Amino acid sequence: PELKGSTVDYNLQNGTVEFYGTGATDQQNMRGNEEGADTKRIVYYNVDINAAAANYSTPPTVLTIAKAGNVDAVESFGIAGTFNVNSPASFRLDETDYIEGAGNVSINSGGGLLYGSPNGIKTTGTGVTDGNIRISGTRTFSTAASYGFVGNGGMRSGSALPTQVVGLYVYKNTAGDTIGLTNPVEVTSKLKFQNGIIKTNANLVNVSNSATTAIEGGSLTGSDKYVQGNLQRNTDGASTYTFPIGHALQNAQGFTIGVTGANNST
Repeated sequence: PELKGSTVDYNLQNGTVEFYGTGATDQQNMRGNEEGADTKRIVYYNVDINAAAANYSTPPTVLTIAKAGNVDAVESFGIAGTFNVNSPASFRLDETDYIEGAGNVSINSGGGLLYGSPNGIKTTGTGVTDGNIRISGTRTFSTAASYGFVGNGGMRSGSALPTQVVGLYVYKNTAGDTIGLTNPVEVTSKLKFQNGIIKTNANLVNVSNSATTAIEGGSLTGSDKYVQGNLQRNTDGASTYTFPIGHALQNAQGFTIGVTGANNST
């Protein structure tokens, strides 16, 4: 909203601030601090993040990668009511941004969350080590939503990343930044790489969409854009599939395989 950003402007005890109208390459900024007073945190009541089309764009240069996300939090902010990310919008919280307060956060079906805290997103916790979501209210992370990793530096996915997601976007600012999985994750539509390496540890990335294009941007060689660990794909039993996998010391060691077998072979 184009307000001066003072607590007078945002002294809302009810009602909703809505962000809407952005398309696949548009982005709005969301203010978190009062104008001219960087330590004066704004507390919203209800916020709805809506859009005309989802913004999961991957611009060709690192300088413009921040355009991913229909709405980007310029800094941290508070929520007293409910913060909703609705289909098809995506919301972005970089490595130092977080949502605090007594309110609720819901990433709803068809929506998306791009986040970058070193600690990821957690199911509980309001402290400095509890990641991008630090509210004391309820947290809802839909399995029918998409999630992505952004910002600077290595990070963990966090315990709140659902074990099933629609899309998973590896959009770190710097090539080679790692994302350690806290939980296994099934990707039902698309796994897309721009910058970064997923470290599965003892977990598994399962791309259950059998389309050959379900993994996009992954590298078979080099030091970026691959899964370090366990990657599983569903196949149609007849097509050729790539597996962008690698090792901490050997980098990407991916391969392509032509599958012959029953439909939906794994």
